[in-house]
Amino acid sequence: MEVEVHARPPIPVAETVPWERVFFDLGYHGRRSPSRETLEASRFRHESPYVRVKRMFTEYAADCFPSGGPILACAEALMTKLHRE
Repeated sequence: MEVEVHARPPIPVAETVPWERVFFDLGYHGRRSPSRETLEASRFRHESPYVRVKRMFTEYAADCFPSGGPILACAEALMTKLHRE
């Protein structure tokens, strides 16, 4: 049996959706059910009404998430900051 493996095309980081949209899409909205796209990712939300993330984490990452910043560029900036510090 042969299996062919093909690399996925790279994702243009600067063209990804703004982080605020992802934040909203993965947020808790009461009676609105998450879409099929976000259902799996919703399990990994950073904060819920029952468990609050410490504000210091939000403040630490704030400079990596400028308003309207593409989500992958912001995530990359945060990973770079974590590695550097």
